[in-house]
Amino acid sequence: MSDLSKAHAKTRPPSSAKRWIHCPHSAHISAMYPHEESDSSLKGDMWHRHMEDTIRFGFVPPSADLDVTEAMEDLLAYANKRIAEKSEVPRILVEVRLDIPITGEFGTCDILLVWDDEIEVLDHKSGYVAVEVVRNDQMLTYLLGAIALYGTRPKYRLSIHQPNFDHADGTLRHYDASEHDVLMFESQVQLSIKNENQVVAGPHCKESYCPHRGACEAFRQYTLDDLTLGWNTSEYRAMTDANLAGALDAAEELAGYRNALRTEAMRRIMGLDRQIVGYKVVKGRRSRAIAKPRELIDSVSGTMGFEWAAKMFAGLEWAANDLHGVLTGNVGHLTDELIKCLGTPKHIEDVIKEYAKTHRLPRGGWKQVYDNVVGAYIRETANGLALEKAIDGRPAHKRGSEFGTIQAPQVHKADKTINLL
Repeated sequence: MSDLSKAHAKTRPPSSAKRWIHCPHSAHISAMYPHEESDSSLKGDMWHRHMEDTIRFGFVPPSADLDVTEAMEDLLAYANKRIAEKSEVPRILVEVRLDIPITGEFGTCDILLVWDDEIEVLDHKSGYVAVEVVRNDQMLTYLLGAIALYGTRPKYRLSIHQPNFDHADGTLRHYDASEHDVLMFESQVQLSIKNENQVVAGPHCKESYCPHRGACEAFRQYTLDDLTLGWNTSEYRAMTDANLAGALDAAEELAGYRNALRTEAMRRIMGLDRQIVGYKVVKGRRSRAIAKPRELIDSVSGTMGFEWAAKMFAGLEWAANDLHGVLTGNVGHLTDELIKCLGTPKHIEDVIKEYAKTHRLPRGGWKQVYDNVVGAYIRETANGLALEKAIDGRPAHKRGSEFGTIQAPQVHKADKTINLL
């Protein structure tokens, strides 16, 4: 990813358009907070680097892992499909800086396709929180910059690629924006700039991760009607010491309330065959453990080769030659102490995925290798039952795990159905 793509607009970046359009004053107050890197942002940077290389060079970088490779292959296939739809070859721009004249600032668009009769803004999202494409404020801001640079077109398309969220409309979602959409959005931006001292709290505060939420009186008043609107992990940074103490007391009480709600939902779903919209009961978090490490190592060595067996030892890459010698029997023998250095089941799964990619196995082929080579030596169990969201973009082994497990309660009498959403 180029250094240019890491730059950030001063007060009205397109990525925060949902916030500063609805709360004009946040454009200035949020600029006071530093832009800090996190694990999520670093992961997003990595995905975007692979996305940039894939579109720019026409193939997925060999350094990408299997999940990234499959996602980028889908994105590249879509881009090629769009290019082939018309006789005219579009102008293809990747990680392109677009000046936004109406705000006086700029934004970096992931992918921009420009034809004589159409402009498409394509944004890649690597997160696990659903991003809606219909009249998306961020993408409409990019579109204003593209129109300013290339002129108006009869057709405009907004597209989102989000491989890590299992959305009902798929990982690639589209919205054909009308001229009316563009004009209305432009009016919203102008109105926000005109009323730059106005503070407005609403769903955009949480959805756009406004850093000032914990110190914003308007947001505090807004959340009094619904506690779920106020909670996010960034609030604590701006809290006063007194507010933090009060929040700790409230959290203790709310924890018990949450557990009671979840127990009641479990009781109704399991015991009364009720439906709590948006929730379901599933097996608890999957637990995996290596049951027969020596047999596993022998199986990998005999099937995949000693080189791949050595990769199963996490953190010992520096001793790859010595490991190879031990596994082949040329240097010493496989001791119990060395076996303890064998990677976790998740690490072993990642090695299998790497093997599948290296040997160009068909999509999903790694699962067959996993089952045939190491599956018999890894024990899998599920701990009890758990309540989870019915639609959840997180990996399957993490869904519902933060809630722990709950025993099915006894049923005594029917109650009125509630909606926990």
